Amino acid sequence: MSSADPAWERVHDVAWVEDDARVVVLRLARLDAEPLLLDGPAAEVWRRLEAPVGLDALVADLAHDFDGDPAVVRADVAAFLRDAEAAGVVRPLDPADPADPVA
Repeated sequence: MSSADPAWERVHDVAWVEDDARVVVLRLARLDAEPLLLDGPAAEVWRRLEAPVGLDALVADLAHDFDGDPAVVRADVAAFLRDAEAAGVVRPLDPADPADPVA
């Protein structure tokens, strides 16, 4: 994993519930936070963020498991990560930060 492929993780102040089809995520640090509903591929990406994982590994696993085109999977996963980061529920880890587990 390199700085060009940072590890991503769920932030620590979220709660979620899930079933086979979807995941509902709530950011606990914000009293005005709206629940985030993830289904389909987004729910699968969320499940795979149980431990920090790099984009390259995440894309490779998803493309393999679902027989997807890696370029399409990468674009979709990158878009999900950007949206989830904007919602405050995931973050990229900084390998230069000794507080981050990948440092």
